[in-house]
Amino acid sequence: MKFMKSMLLAVAIGAATAGAQISVIVNKAVDTPSLTTAKVASIYAMDMRSWPNGDRIVVFDSKNDGVKREFFGALGKSEVEFKKIWMRMQLSGNGKAPESLPSDADVVARVAATPGAIGFVSSGAVSAAVKTVLEIK
Repeated sequence: MKFMKSMLLAVAIGAATAGAQISVIVNKAVDTPSLTTAKVASIYAMDMRSWPNGDRIVVFDSKNDGVKREFFGALGKSEVEFKKIWMRMQLSGNGKAPESLPSDADVVARVAATPGAIGFVSSGAVSAAVKTVLEIK
């Protein structure tokens, strides 16, 4: 019986996070009111490296597996595909992989403190210290 209750709880928790909404956030000083999924994919693929005003984009990744899987899936590539892109950039000397932060709170804090920064978190983790530019459902 305990096993059955544990399984039901695990399924309920999984279902609650499976459809979680994800917010793409930027530093408040970034002069971009919104981004498309295609633009965010371009940023994370390191094709777009500066904001329209010329400021450098600083990309942050998350170690939150549920959020990460949904985020990269919404961008049309898997996490592995993005990691391959980042590795090629590093090996060619043309860029480096985004810093991967352990929690949504860490992503929010670093994006808030870093000019030109972008990251993604569960929508419930967004604070007034950052600006949301895209919601992924």
